[in-house]
Amino acid sequence: MEKTDNSNLQEQNIEDSDLVILTKDNIEKIKHINDLLKKEEIRILPYAQKLHETLKLSKEKKEIEDYNFNPVLEVYSVDDDCNKRHNTEEGDPIFMEHFNLFTKCSLDANDMVYSENWNLYCKGNHPLANIPFCYSMHCIRSHSGFTWQDILDISHIWIDLKVDYQFMVCYVDSNFEQDEINTDS
Repeated sequence: MEKTDNSNLQEQNIEDSDLVILTKDNIEKIKHINDLLKKEEIRILPYAQKLHETLKLSKEKKEIEDYNFNPVLEVYSVDDDCNKRHNTEEGDPIFMEHFNLFTKCSLDANDMVYSENWNLYCKGNHPLANIPFCYSMHCIRSHSGFTWQDILDISHIWIDLKVDYQFMVCYVDSNFEQDEINTDS
């Protein structure tokens, strides 16, 4: 029996399993997920910009001492097999990442992060090479360890902008000695 030469496929990052799963319909579904994510990134961007300005103003006015801004990407599936593969129950994320989208740093990048093609995995003759991935899709594909089947099994995705408002209380008293602390109360 003659062995098939897959060296060219491997150089292109195309695995045999990719060729089986990436049918025309599945490629369209992956493209659709990417398009929805890209649309959501564009929708969130002006809100994130306003939120950063509001937080900066609150800090300048001393309404808050500081803040943490933590965008989180959460991916869910209602597919039983997918949830089993990821050892999770329906309703829990199969992937969650604190990512750099919508942070001050990414906003200062002059929208480059939001317009760049993040499809770093699919090159050459790969069936998805012509789809420019948004940053969220890049994170899902490249940071999660997902197979293409996992991506096809996605039911919904949350992008959370989490803010921790920080308030500091300082107590400084030169007459107060560490020895006077009574911990027996």
